[in-house]
Amino acid sequence: MMELVLHVMDIVENSTRAGADVVAISFVIDTGNDTLSIDILDNGSGMDGDLVSMALDPFGTTKTGKRTGLGLPLLREAAERTGGALHVTSTPSEGTQVSIIFGLAHVDRQPVGDLIETMAVMLVSHPNSEFVLQVEKDGEAFIWQSPEIAERFGENVRRTDMGVLKWVREQLKPLKALLPVMGV
Repeated sequence: MMELVLHVMDIVENSTRAGADVVAISFVIDTGNDTLSIDILDNGSGMDGDLVSMALDPFGTTKTGKRTGLGLPLLREAAERTGGALHVTSTPSEGTQVSIIFGLAHVDRQPVGDLIETMAVMLVSHPNSEFVLQVEKDGEAFIWQSPEIAERFGENVRRTDMGVLKWVREQLKPLKALLPVMGV
């Protein structure tokens, strides 16, 4: 995967497949410590230690008909290439947290990608899931929560409505100041 948002989208897919209806995504940029941290926390079915080990094994998968599960192993390798790491914390019946840290200025760090469009895709793809997005850069924070859609448009609004997506993109525009050109 060429951009970090594609890894995030893959983790969100796994979260919703595991029954998560709330997914919190956090990007923290700390230029003083030269780090980019990404955390994805869900309230899905969670995993025991053996399942976490399988998820981190490139030859392990729980998906029927697949022989490999490369999402987390590739992300871990991408983080380690920059001097970072990936950690998975999970509790059965409670949820999972995937935490990744990258060397921010490292030449091998993948670009973040277009977080605004990625959020729009995830909102449309997972209409029954709520999302919380937090982006912080050197102490300046931006937080957005998908329940704001219902507050603005009403409980029965469809996320696929073009007016809704336009409004979401507008709400997320401040991200451009925190993640210029999303290449951070």
